[in-house]
Amino acid sequence: MRIAALDVGEARIGVAVSDELGITAQGIGVVRRVGGQRDLEALAALLAPYGPGRLVVGLPLTLGGSEGPQAVKVRRFAERAAAHLDVPLEGIAGGGRPPPAAARGHRPGGGHADPPGVPGRPPLVIRSRLARGALALTGAGGLGIAGFAVTLHRPGPPVPAPVAVTVDEGERFADVAADLARQGVLRHPLPLVVWARVTRQDRGAHWGEYLITRPLSPLELLARITGPPDPLHAVVVPEGRTLRDVVGLLAAAGFGSEESFLCVLQDPRFLAEEDLPPAGAEGYLFPDTYAFPLATPQERILRSMVQRFRDVFTPALMLRAADLGLSVHQAVTLASLVESETPRAEERRLVAAVFLNRLRRGIPLQSDPTVLYGREGRDRTLTRADLHRPTPFNTYTIPGLPPGPIANPGRASLEAAVDPAPVDYLYFVARGDGTHTFSSTLAAHNAAVAHLRRVRR
Repeated sequence: MRIAALDVGEARIGVAVSDELGITAQGIGVVRRVGGQRDLEALAALLAPYGPGRLVVGLPLTLGGSEGPQAVKVRRFAERAAAHLDVPLEGIAGGGRPPPAAARGHRPGGGHADPPGVPGRPPLVIRSRLARGALALTGAGGLGIAGFAVTLHRPGPPVPAPVAVTVDEGERFADVAADLARQGVLRHPLPLVVWARVTRQDRGAHWGEYLITRPLSPLELLARITGPPDPLHAVVVPEGRTLRDVVGLLAAAGFGSEESFLCVLQDPRFLAEEDLPPAGAEGYLFPDTYAFPLATPQERILRSMVQRFRDVFTPALMLRAADLGLSVHQAVTLASLVESETPRAEERRLVAAVFLNRLRRGIPLQSDPTVLYGREGRDRTLTRADLHRPTPFNTYTIPGLPPGPIANPGRASLEAAVDPAPVDYLYFVARGDGTHTFSSTLAAHNAAVAHLRRVRR
């Protein structure tokens, strides 16, 4: 359906018409006014070959935002022109400013990708200073307002996949518009910025996240980001879960299939862009409580989790790791062992100390969780055969640390791995209540094991 846009002046009427999709517009001519019915007939003759289905008219307001005598004349002519052309008029608003719902984004049904409250074709009101600016920009001698009106109604670029747009608290509207253009949902930021400023909506954007699933015109985008953001759905990722556990939690929360997450995590491009080891993201999906709209792309969710890891494992922790002779990857691997061995905050630095002491002395780490890593199913029992079965991660059969993390450690374990307790412990044994007995010698360790066996009987 074509849109006809008019710039009504005292001596002439500038006319522009969009294409069938309302995507592009061009000036088609000027009607020189002689008065009365003859102006309407000349306008109808000029538009007849195009068959417009809607009419948009710029209404010049005073600098104070009210309708002066010229605006009243334009309003009356626009109503007569719409009746003569037998098309709906969408460019005249009742009063000097846009209606409150459009100006402030108060709309029912917020929080959806295409909420019912987003106006399909909001009314268009153009201040006189904006009209002068549009004429100067286009040099069209009367077609500036008409072209500007069509630009604001023109649908945005195609949206092949949902785009998550984030508005930060206190962000300048010009930066918001630039980000919309950068993410491919807005063709040109300037008209949106100018219109938002003129209608005093440039300070009305609400911080939050918005999912854009279809092409929206600049006016629809404005209504979108000045309305309520999309509702967020929380997912809790506990410490010590493996990558596959995390993927299962995200899928169970409704953010996508396990396969879609694994596809991203196995993509070399994703791993390289996030500066992750080529072997994968195990250890770097930081455990925390996250909240996203359900339609958030899987890649965005995973990037958020990796970024959270970067926020927690600070340069200061990297320096501590280096002081211990550990790379970042080795420190994360050690932290994953600490996380898997003990749930007790007071024991984490002790466990880290045991493993580091053994590494320095060339003693195998002999960490049971490394034997279990990669095992299918929920059975966590270990046999002597399991302990001696060679695998890349089995620290009973390999020297030093495993090649990578065996879980995703939390903040406390990451910090413990690079700040071990100043002790000479080399052994620990589980007491069965979540705590451990620590020993410095093999004899003391064997005595502790024998004591616990007697107690358990």
